[in-house]
Amino acid sequence: MTVITSVSRSETIWSIERYLTRSNLYTYEIFTVRHSRLFSSHSRTSLVEFSITDIPLHLLRGSKKLVRNPREWFLLVGDRLVLAGGLTGVFCLCVLALITTGIVAVQTATTMIYLFSTLAAGNITLITIVLSINQLVISRQLKTPGELETHIENVIEYRTEVEQQSPTAVAPVTPSDFLDVLLSNAQRNAYQAASNATDQADSPLATEVDAVTTQITRHTEHIQDLLERSQTGIFSALAVALETNYSEQLNEVHRLKFAHREELSPATKAALDDLAESLRQIDVARQYFKTVYIEDELARLSRILLYIGIPTVGSSILLLLVYSAPSPLTAVGGILPELVLVTTTLGFVPLTLLFSFLLRVATVAKRTAAITPFTTPEQEADSG
Repeated sequence: MTVITSVSRSETIWSIERYLTRSNLYTYEIFTVRHSRLFSSHSRTSLVEFSITDIPLHLLRGSKKLVRNPREWFLLVGDRLVLAGGLTGVFCLCVLALITTGIVAVQTATTMIYLFSTLAAGNITLITIVLSINQLVISRQLKTPGELETHIENVIEYRTEVEQQSPTAVAPVTPSDFLDVLLSNAQRNAYQAASNATDQADSPLATEVDAVTTQITRHTEHIQDLLERSQTGIFSALAVALETNYSEQLNEVHRLKFAHREELSPATKAALDDLAESLRQIDVARQYFKTVYIEDELARLSRILLYIGIPTVGSSILLLLVYSAPSPLTAVGGILPELVLVTTTLGFVPLTLLFSFLLRVATVAKRTAAITPFTTPEQEADSG
């Protein structure tokens, strides 16, 4: 299959760089078609032709994972239930080793009663505290009709502002598609600012504007690639949006407007204003996605803890009753070690669930602590 598209000169250079450095040509094909649509009206265009007839099919399939880094999987992108299950499995193996080697004597009633009473009381306290915190978060959703109407009007006003910068008549309602529109708006405004600045080629303004707009455009293209490979849903959009920290670029745009205020043409100034506005809109979306995600994630955690809490506490109480019997070995036969292993492991599950879910919530909160135009060194490192 041969792809022929009309693109601007600078876009052609960036496309060739991406083509030479990427093995996933399916992403490149989407990139070419998208940018052909956005910039088909650009005055300086050239035809670019690439043949991908001989490319194996598996190279054309996008990856499902956002990040392959093990640290990122552990902190952010990994399935929380899988992580909790892995931690529980490791704990189960440790308990099994202790029982098998005789370090833990399951026949000692006093020790086992202390263990299972602690597990039962601790899990009851843990689940109660988590549910209480979740209720505080959910209470933010309980509003009067007037407050709800104001909130909806603010959201509609924000969507209208985004639609005014986009050729799309109506902005999409799904988080990933909406973020893609915001990124496309930023790209379009960056190209427009760079194009207007080239009219003042005899001034250092053109070089400085080209530097900042090139940085913004390349980064937004990278984020759109991540969107193409990600799944749908609020967290997928948020995980990609965590990569969008344009505080430094927004500050640079303001610096350019101030430093060159005497020589800026009205068209260039308007384009830089639109670019700054589009970058702010991206950060608003990121913060809003974070709010929705945290509320949804805590509600999900509470539901799972309720599901697992009853069997966890119930099994601990049953083992307490067994060890309170005159002869535990007679009461349960020869399966006492297996019962201790299963019940102890089950009692550890709420803690691993809490750790897995809150680790990601804390990571998201840390990476979105500052809002535009401010930033922190930690956010710069995480979004770099």
